[in-house]
Amino acid sequence: METTKEIREIQKNRSLSGDTLEDMTRKDLDNFEFLLSGLKTYYFSKAAHVEKDIAFRFNKAMKKLGINMKKALSRKNPEKAVDAELEKAGVRVEYREDKGIYFYVRDELAFFLSKPLINRFAIKDYQRYSLQTNISL
Repeated sequence: METTKEIREIQKNRSLSGDTLEDMTRKDLDNFEFLLSGLKTYYFSKAAHVEKDIAFRFNKAMKKLGINMKKALSRKNPEKAVDAELEKAGVRVEYREDKGIYFYVRDELAFFLSKPLINRFAIKDYQRYSLQTNISL
């Protein structure tokens, strides 16, 4: 009886992928180290420039992950088409309001695209925008 309770307790702490909490923590740390190792910062003078760069890098990341966004978005039901393409490729895209966009392939971090930051300076009315990513052009 006691063994059955222990087994059920262990199973509760496992994710659907079968990883233990320890495995998931290790993966998260590996992903974080990977992210930091390849992160570069890019600067822009105008908001429109940073927005255009985000869109370009997003599409570049999707293409590198095997997702054809143009094709998926041109279908009759684009939302379902994009979801189907992502699922087929084993890709998950997460937007976190405070940080940015995370691209995962089978739960391993592949790319990161930060939320743009506004850098203000002491010089009157001077500001620039910065973006951090590991998506190269």
